[in-house]
Amino acid sequence: MGEVAEGLHQQAATLQSLGKESDAQKLEEMASDCDKEARNMIPKNGDDPWVITRQSEDVELRAFVIDLSITTTMLFRKELHSTLATVANVVFNHQDVTRSKVREILRSSARDR
Repeated sequence: MGEVAEGLHQQAATLQSLGKESDAQKLEEMASDCDKEARNMIPKNGDDPWVITRQSEDVELRAFVIDLSITTTMLFRKELHSTLATVANVVFNHQDVTRSKVREILRSSARDR
């Protein structure tokens, strides 16, 4: 995520130099979101980053589901597990993201907090 953020910052600077302030600001906001996401991926409690831990979920899929669940909860006051599964399948071109898998991702993220 950090590399993506750096690329977005560079593209924003290019747009700004071309007088595209509004578009540059949008890219800066996306870069900021990527920076925040990268910080969330840093191991907690001083864990050694070189220790390999077993993760059952793809990190990008997990982050996507968690982020989208925050939005659905804010808008609809429900997590909408089935809807999140459908959207995740489309976005990641999967067919294996189920309602129960979304529930497990969200349940494990709540334990991590």
